[in-house]
Amino acid sequence: MKHELGRVIAERALILESDPPIEKVLVRLGEPQASPEGDFYCAFEIVRGADKECQAIYGVDPFQALQLSLRHLASFVHRYNRTQVNGRLYWFKRGDDLGFPDETNSN
Repeated sequence: MKHELGRVIAERALILESDPPIEKVLVRLGEPQASPEGDFYCAFEIVRGADKECQAIYGVDPFQALQLSLRHLASFVHRYNRTQVNGRLYWFKRGDDLGFPDETNSN
C-alpha cells in the first residue's frame, strides 16, 4: 500500500559528503493520519535529489503511530547511512549520530 506523507510536521537536513559537491539529504516526518482500517499511521520520507523513499508506521492512536514512527525512522536513517551512502551522512559534524539515537549500534 502506498502512503502519502501528508502535512510535514518536522524536517531535518543531513549532509552527504560526495565528490565534488556536498549534497543534502532531507528527512521529513508527516502528521499522524487515520487509516481506512480505523487505526492511525505516521509516514516519513528520505529525499536525496529526485529519489524519495516513504514508509508508514501504524499505531492504535496518533500518539502511538508517532512514537513508533520516530523509533523506526531513527533505525532507518542509520541503516540508510550504512548501506546506501557508506557512512558519509552527518548532521553537524562527521561521525555524529545524525540527531537520531541509533538503537541498532551496540557501541
